[in-house]
Amino acid sequence: MIITKEQETEFEKENNSHICEKSLSDLPPILVKRNRIFNEIIDYWQSKIKGRSIVENKNEKERLDLENIE
Repeated sequence: MIITKEQETEFEKENNSHICEKSLSDLPPILVKRNRIFNEIIDYWQSKIKGRSIVENKNEKERLDLENIE
């Protein structure tokens, strides 16, 4: 089948979606919410095990994250 340049352009336009790649790789909102809740539960129980406050746990986690970046 031979197609014209115009048909080829139209075909490419139809295949190009308005949805950006970033939004396709992001998690759906319900999973983002569940992930946040699970992280808060983990932080809570880790603080109970270590005998620290949740704020101290979050500060420790941020410090470790910063060390991993460098």
